[in-house]
Amino acid sequence: MFSRKAGSKAKRFFLPSLALLLLCTAALAIEYDPIQFLTKQTYMLRENESASKFIIIKHEAQPYYVVQITANGEVAGYIALERYNKKVVEDKIKSKLLFQTAEFISRYTEFKKNVNENPSYVWFILKYNDIPTIEQKLENEKLELKLIAQTVTTYEASSQVATLSSMLDVLIAELEELHKKMLDAVSFESSFLKEPETGKESELKDMLLSCYELLASIYSHKQEYESALVQLKIEIANDPNLDRETKKQLNETADLPEEAMEIDKWYTSATNMQFKENLETIAIDSSDKSTRYSELISLRLKRDLCYRFIYEENKELERRTDKKFTTLKEAYDAITDEKNRDKWKNQMELAELESNWKKMMMELKKEDYDSALDHAKKALHNVIRVYEDGFYQSEDSTRINYQLLIQATVAIIIILGIIYALRNRKKLISLVSGEEYEEIGFERL
Repeated sequence: MFSRKAGSKAKRFFLPSLALLLLCTAALAIEYDPIQFLTKQTYMLRENESASKFIIIKHEAQPYYVVQITANGEVAGYIALERYNKKVVEDKIKSKLLFQTAEFISRYTEFKKNVNENPSYVWFILKYNDIPTIEQKLENEKLELKLIAQTVTTYEASSQVATLSSMLDVLIAELEELHKKMLDAVSFESSFLKEPETGKESELKDMLLSCYELLASIYSHKQEYESALVQLKIEIANDPNLDRETKKQLNETADLPEEAMEIDKWYTSATNMQFKENLETIAIDSSDKSTRYSELISLRLKRDLCYRFIYEENKELERRTDKKFTTLKEAYDAITDEKNRDKWKNQMELAELESNWKKMMMELKKEDYDSALDHAKKALHNVIRVYEDGFYQSEDSTRINYQLLIQATVAIIIILGIIYALRNRKKLISLVSGEEYEEIGFERL
């Protein structure tokens, strides 16, 4: 049986092990700078592109870095990276959703910034605190309408007061609903911008547009109320039992409270800033552009692969050149250098190398990275062949030049013959002339 003492020991062993496991997991889940990674460790950005900001967006509960790419001051695309792994998100659907959210946030915050910088505009969503006051003033207005009905005793006035009171009830109910919608929208916006998640931008847009449409309805009903109020004022003016001062006071009482005029300001401002149109455009453009940006990812990945093949360490090249060269670019520069070019034995392969390199550079400019990589691989083959065949000088230095050896031998023989002839010239002369040659000893001199 499992004793309490054994259980205690197991617990003491288990807890440190669990802590160690958690520490190891945390160590593996290390964040990194996505901009530094893209700009310093990859070739995914074009020469005229730069990355200066990123946002963390969740997709299916997993966080991703979404880096904004700009060119000439304009957004040129996005690149999504796993947050805890230096890996590009290649899936087009996932990329599109991440890019769509990032583009919406960028465009939406820019739109809000422009609104806030214009003193004639009001971001009505933030005016939710004013609504309870307006509601209370309209409730007071209903009481004042009853006072008018008691003062102006005609049937028409009583009927109009009843109609106006019903219209105020509608306005109050709509304002209460707008208040709730605005609070929900502001809360949702704050949460969404703080911790963005794919698909939530569509919810935010719908919530904001719902607020706008309700505001438009409130504005329309307010306009209808003010038109109906004109008829009541006519009845007041035509009442023969009222003096001028009373009529004046009743007209002022019938007017909507000043606080209700905020509705006009909000709606007019929203209309002028094209609140609805801008939100719909931002949503549509974000969707369209994110589709195009996601399609560029495969091209960027091909660019990265191609440039790595050209400019980074190549194991095969190192092995075949005895570690003389580590990158294809380094090898090409060294082999085609003016100091070395004419020394290589395999000039035909060298010419092919230069041709493939030229074609590769042309394809890179056209962003045809498949073709560029194909020519780069051919150039690698050319480099290896040229290097392995070596220099002319290297081959001559290991070969015995028999022709020169023979010439040197003949020259030595001739020189020795001349020396011998000079030393024995008298004997040779006597032999030629037939005279006897007498050798004189040293003792006779």
